[in-house]
Amino acid sequence: MSRAVVLVVVVMFVAACAPQSEAISDSQDALGRLKKGNLRFSENHPTHPHEGAARLRETSVGGQHPFAVVVACSDSRVPVELLFDQGIGDLFVIRVAGNVCGEDELASIEYAVEHFGVRLVVILGHSQCGAVTAVVQGAKEHSHIDHLLQRIDPAVKAARRESPLLAGEELIAASVRQNVLHTMEELLKGNCLPSCVSA
Repeated sequence: MSRAVVLVVVVMFVAACAPQSEAISDSQDALGRLKKGNLRFSENHPTHPHEGAARLRETSVGGQHPFAVVVACSDSRVPVELLFDQGIGDLFVIRVAGNVCGEDELASIEYAVEHFGVRLVVILGHSQCGAVTAVVQGAKEHSHIDHLLQRIDPAVKAARRESPLLAGEELIAASVRQNVLHTMEELLKGNCLPSCVSA
């Protein structure tokens, strides 16, 4: 079955720094749950767990217990809970164009790890990312968008260095992958998870 959005996932495993999330024993368990949900989605057999007013009430009264953090692009074609067939309270999702990690995103990840005991942080890139494409094509913006594009530029340069003959869609795809890796590096350099991160 063909999908308009192809996912690139690079995973960072996070050791426990707070009580672990509900029914998840470790980062491998969390990753397995995401993979199974994504398989259900890609095969067009989602179960749509934890939806509706009852689940909303449950998480309002009992608090949230997400089992993973997902840093994803703001692109409307990348609805994270749907892609992983998860529901209300299952994922702590941080969405920003180009799935970059600045101070606010780093603080949000740190919060989820420290307060909810999240065991897994996923950096999620996607095909046809407009932000990455803009950098590959040399777009010049004179607004806050330019600041965001500058965060992606090192990834595009890395893709060009690694594969100098790539162009067009192939270069964009390679840049998306490099951008995921670059975001992960930024996360590690940001010291947002002191003594909590293991590669």
